[in-house]
Amino acid sequence: MAAKDYPTAIKNYTSALALVPGNPIFLSNRAAAYSASKDHESAKADAEAAVAVDPKYTKAWSRLGLAKFALGDARGSMEAYQKGIEYEGNGGSDAMKKGYETAKKRVTEQEGEDDDDDD
Repeated sequence: MAAKDYPTAIKNYTSALALVPGNPIFLSNRAAAYSASKDHESAKADAEAAVAVDPKYTKAWSRLGLAKFALGDARGSMEAYQKGIEYEGNGGSDAMKKGYETAKKRVTEQEGEDDDDDD
Protein backbone atom coordinates (compact mmCIF):
# COMPACT_ATOMS: atom_id res chain seq x y z
CA MET A 1 0.00 0.00 0.00
CA ALA A 2 3.01 2.27 0.16
CA ALA A 3 2.35 3.16 -3.49
CA LYS A 4 -1.13 4.41 -2.49
CA ASP A 5 -2.74 2.15 -5.07
CA TYR A 6 -5.68 1.38 -2.82
CA PRO A 7 -7.92 -0.38 -5.38
CA THR A 8 -5.10 -2.85 -6.10
CA ALA A 9 -4.42 -3.29 -2.39
CA ILE A 10 -8.11 -4.01 -1.76
CA LYS A 11 -8.13 -6.52 -4.62
CA ASN A 12 -4.98 -8.23 -3.33
CA TYR A 13 -6.22 -8.44 0.28
CA THR A 14 -9.53 -9.80 -1.01
CA SER A 15 -7.59 -12.49 -2.91
CA ALA A 16 -5.55 -13.25 0.21
CA LEU A 17 -8.74 -13.56 2.26
CA ALA A 18 -10.10 -16.07 -0.27
CA LEU A 19 -7.05 -18.22 0.54
CA VAL A 20 -7.03 -17.55 4.30
CA PRO A 21 -10.58 -16.56 5.28
CA GLY A 22 -10.93 -14.47 8.42
CA ASN A 23 -7.24 -13.59 8.70
CA PRO A 24 -7.28 -10.55 11.01
CA ILE A 25 -4.14 -9.00 9.49
CA PHE A 26 -5.53 -9.17 5.95
CA LEU A 27 -8.90 -7.85 7.17
CA SER A 28 -7.26 -5.00 9.06
CA ASN A 29 -5.01 -4.08 6.15
CA ARG A 30 -7.94 -4.12 3.75
CA ALA A 31 -9.81 -1.91 6.24
CA ALA A 32 -6.92 0.57 6.04
CA ALA A 33 -7.10 0.53 2.23
CA TYR A 34 -10.86 1.05 2.34
CA SER A 35 -10.45 3.99 4.73
CA ALA A 36 -7.82 5.54 2.48
CA SER A 37 -10.31 5.14 -0.39
CA LYS A 38 -13.01 6.86 1.72
CA ASP A 39 -15.11 3.66 1.85
CA HIS A 40 -15.55 3.84 5.59
CA GLU A 41 -18.51 1.42 5.76
CA SER A 42 -16.38 -1.35 4.24
CA ALA A 43 -13.46 -0.36 6.48
CA LYS A 44 -15.71 -0.61 9.53
CA ALA A 45 -16.99 -4.04 8.48
CA ASP A 46 -13.49 -5.40 7.94
CA ALA A 47 -12.14 -3.92 11.17
CA GLU A 48 -15.09 -5.33 13.13
CA ALA A 49 -14.45 -8.75 11.58
CA ALA A 50 -10.74 -8.50 12.46
CA VAL A 51 -11.34 -7.67 16.14
CA ALA A 52 -13.95 -10.43 16.36
CA VAL A 53 -11.34 -12.96 15.19
CA ASP A 54 -8.45 -11.52 17.25
CA PRO A 55 -9.44 -8.95 19.88
CA LYS A 56 -5.77 -8.50 20.84
CA TYR A 57 -4.82 -7.27 17.35
CA THR A 58 -4.63 -3.61 18.23
CA LYS A 59 -4.16 -2.24 14.71
CA ALA A 60 -7.66 -3.49 13.94
CA TRP A 61 -9.05 -1.51 16.90
CA SER A 62 -7.29 1.59 15.60
CA ARG A 63 -8.72 1.07 12.12
CA LEU A 64 -12.18 0.51 13.60
CA GLY A 65 -11.83 3.74 15.56
CA LEU A 66 -10.87 5.63 12.42
CA ALA A 67 -13.74 4.18 10.37
CA LYS A 68 -16.33 4.90 13.06
CA PHE A 69 -15.03 8.45 13.47
CA ALA A 70 -15.21 9.05 9.71
CA LEU A 71 -18.80 7.76 9.75
CA GLY A 72 -19.76 10.24 12.47
CA ASP A 73 -19.82 7.76 15.35
CA ALA A 74 -17.48 9.58 17.70
CA ARG A 75 -18.57 7.62 20.77
CA GLY A 76 -18.07 4.29 18.96
CA SER A 77 -14.70 5.54 17.76
CA MET A 78 -13.67 6.47 21.28
CA GLU A 79 -14.73 3.02 22.52
CA ALA A 80 -12.71 1.28 19.79
CA TYR A 81 -9.60 3.30 20.58
CA GLN A 82 -10.11 2.58 24.30
CA LYS A 83 -10.18 -1.17 23.60
CA GLY A 84 -7.00 -0.81 21.57
CA ILE A 85 -5.31 1.05 24.42
CA GLU A 86 -6.37 -1.66 26.88
CA TYR A 87 -4.96 -4.43 24.68
CA GLU A 88 -1.73 -2.53 23.98
CA GLY A 89 -1.05 -2.14 27.68
CA ASN A 90 1.32 0.42 29.19
CA GLY A 91 -1.20 3.19 28.59
CA GLY A 92 -1.34 2.64 24.82
CA SER A 93 0.66 3.95 21.89
CA ASP A 94 0.78 7.64 21.03
CA ALA A 95 -1.26 7.02 17.88
CA MET A 96 -3.97 5.14 19.78
CA LYS A 97 -4.11 7.80 22.49
CA LYS A 98 -4.32 10.56 19.87
CA GLY A 99 -7.23 8.80 18.16
CA TYR A 100 -8.97 8.37 21.49
CA GLU A 101 -8.48 12.03 22.46
CA THR A 102 -9.70 13.25 19.06
CA ALA A 103 -12.84 11.12 19.35
CA LYS A 104 -13.37 12.17 22.97
CA LYS A 105 -13.14 15.83 21.96
CA ARG A 106 -15.79 15.28 19.29
CA VAL A 107 -18.07 13.50 21.79
CA THR A 108 -17.69 16.44 24.18
CA GLU A 109 -18.49 18.89 21.38
CA GLN A 110 -21.56 16.89 20.36
CA GLU A 111 -22.78 16.72 23.94
CA GLY A 112 -22.38 20.51 24.15
CA GLU A 113 -24.42 20.88 20.97
CA ASP A 114 -27.10 18.60 22.43
CA ASP A 115 -27.22 20.80 25.54
CA ASP A 116 -27.69 23.85 23.30
CA ASP A 117 -30.63 22.12 21.60
CA ASP A 118 -32.38 21.78 24.96
CA ASP A 119 -32.74 25.54 25.29
